[in-house]
Amino acid sequence: MRDYENQLFHKIIELVNNEEPPTIDIDVEDDNMLALQFYLTRKLFYAVIIDDYPVEIVDKNSLLEAIYYQVKLITMHDLNWDAFEEALNDALLNFINFEGICLMFKNKSTVSKVSKELVIMTDIVSDINKRVQNKRIVLLINK
Repeated sequence: MRDYENQLFHKIIELVNNEEPPTIDIDVEDDNMLALQFYLTRKLFYAVIIDDYPVEIVDKNSLLEAIYYQVKLITMHDLNWDAFEEALNDALLNFINFEGICLMFKNKSTVSKVSKELVIMTDIVSDINKRVQNKRIVLLINK
């Protein structure tokens, strides 16, 4: 199996495993994001690049739709924050072979378009992380 280990990825996994705030700013070249996703998966995190979604992410609805399809949140019944929180919590508990979930954002323009939504997501993820023991959700934001 290919080993994607390198110094940058090792530092990122240390931050992911830390119990600090769930949003981590990273600086990874676009062409290395897929390798980072594979590395995180190998380290037992369900890692998903959210903005690989084929439709442009520009607002709350497009962001939640992208997360729904990219993470496969099958229990998410609507595009609102309450449904997102319930579905993400369900996913975290049901992905029994993983230590947690990494929601990755590689595109700086996507991040700037949904910056307000990412603040809300951070609050939701923080609440989930407080309730669920031994697993966590992390937002990796490429700056």
